[in-house]
Amino acid sequence: MENIKTFILFALPFLIFYYVFNKFGLKLLKKIRYLNQLKKHGKITTGTIVDYDVDTDPDGTKSYLPIVTYKAYDKEFKILLPHPLKEKPILGSSVTVYFDDQNPEAAIIYIQQAIFRSYLGLFFLIFIMGLVVFFSIKSIF
Repeated sequence: MENIKTFILFALPFLIFYYVFNKFGLKLLKKIRYLNQLKKHGKITTGTIVDYDVDTDPDGTKSYLPIVTYKAYDKEFKILLPHPLKEKPILGSSVTVYFDDQNPEAAIIYIQQAIFRSYLGLFFLIFIMGLVVFFSIKSIF
């Protein structure tokens, strides 16, 4: 019975880490890989900020999600920046858009900040899960 209890106490933090990493970490890795792949192999065009959505936090802090239009193969597409900005975007300003040659609707607005946030999110996920495993094992002894 003691062996089973010890096994569960050791295995449980690793199983939790495995579950959380598979649930969230792999999505982040795929997103980072996709962003890097589009940046390296995608077609580049210039987009224009035509509008933005405003999101207000409960504390009153506003963040802005720019809506960008871009042209690819004589068609116009719209894309929403996936990460909010702290500053209000300037309507009519130009941004760099990378799009998939085979599927021009699949595009990203390249902002270095977006790539950095993805890496930062992955780092914190691994760090926090490491702390959970460490303190779970430490509490056993």
